[in-house]
Amino acid sequence: MSLQSEKFQALKEWEIYKDNESFKKYILKSSISEAEQKDLIAAYGELKRLENADNQTLYDAHILDRAMDIKSRYEKHKTPTQSQYNPQMKKTIQENANKEFESLEFRGNTSEYFKIWIVNIFLTIITLGIYSAWAKVRTNRYFYANTYYQNSSFEYTANPIDILKGRLIIVGLYGLFIFTAQVMAKPMIAAGILLAFLLIIPWIINRAIKFKLRNVKHRNINFRYDENAPSFYSFFLLHTILNIITAGLAYPYSLNRFKALLIDNSKFGGSEFSYSGSTGGMYMQYLKISGVYLGFVAIMTLIIVAGTSIGQNSSLTANSTLLFAIIPIAAYFATISIGFAIKGFYDAFISNFVWGETTLEDNSFKSNLNPMKLAWIYVSNIFAIIFSLGLLTPWAKVRVTKYKCENFAISSTNMSSFIATNQEKQNSLGEEAGDFFDIDVGI
Repeated sequence: MSLQSEKFQALKEWEIYKDNESFKKYILKSSISEAEQKDLIAAYGELKRLENADNQTLYDAHILDRAMDIKSRYEKHKTPTQSQYNPQMKKTIQENANKEFESLEFRGNTSEYFKIWIVNIFLTIITLGIYSAWAKVRTNRYFYANTYYQNSSFEYTANPIDILKGRLIIVGLYGLFIFTAQVMAKPMIAAGILLAFLLIIPWIINRAIKFKLRNVKHRNINFRYDENAPSFYSFFLLHTILNIITAGLAYPYSLNRFKALLIDNSKFGGSEFSYSGSTGGMYMQYLKISGVYLGFVAIMTLIIVAGTSIGQNSSLTANSTLLFAIIPIAAYFATISIGFAIKGFYDAFISNFVWGETTLEDNSFKSNLNPMKLAWIYVSNIFAIIFSLGLLTPWAKVRVTKYKCENFAISSTNMSSFIATNQEKQNSLGEEAGDFFDIDVGI
């Protein structure tokens, strides 16, 4: 979308977008909802960004669409007095109005990553999987190095040996379980090994999170995670029991608490992340996901009923053999499509909600993933991979990464000062040292 677009020009001519003061005055006095206020603030930030940007591409064109809808409904209304808003709401709106969101940028491409990917596959095969740790590091280094925020890329600094050690521990336990269960035929010993593995899962997850964050940098500032394994043990024990008792109905609550456990204990340099998502908000996301799922089920039911009716039609008896041969294949691809489509909706709804409730001191985050578009990307990606016999895997990964980066934005009132402060804190804190049990399990 260019600066000359009709919607862009219409919004620029709207009186509330003339200057910063006019915008604040309208937002504070108008009788619009909080959600609409956020839409107008987002559109304002986008207009300001595009005025001075060389790249005139929107990271979310729907922002201007929503702002135009609000303009048409509220432009002619008289605004109430400021007393209709509580002081905290006024303060929040004023602070947000001063923020400008800037999206991440992914500069990688398919041809570059294909070379890395094909070498990784070859070396992993001929080394019987040992090279997979180095493949993981090469892949992550490529994707982080090509992800930019304000023209500065991220870094991935993991040591492949550390990843290999963690994987050998897990593979060793699995091999021991199979050996005792199938070769030695000792089910009780095998059950003991399985129980031991289940008992160390919270510890493994905790170590994996620490490992992943400690090995990511931006502008030479490390991310890190401070919570230790005991909190994970208590969390998983409590929420496993809770979800058994409620037959899974407590899962959105558990997921919300897990996000809080992850985010509230994560840091960037000396600054702490904070998560304020409500249980009600998470349940709302699951209601949306459930609605999508039920919609797909209804469509599939109608297709099955229609197919059965056609199959029973006597006039199509000659083609019934072909029809019944096609049905299982069609059902297989339909199941794949629905599964990945639901995952697209799930990832979009949950990511948008969680990042919208996350802050890093005075910095805010925003995920604007379009559920329908992400579902289409996931479905088309999996079919491209299937029909290319896997050769389009790099294209699919680059495609989804670009889309997610374009629709993830960060705001800061003064990012330069924030970075400088955290570089000083980083120097005083030093870097956390790894230990023998560094683990990476793809979290």
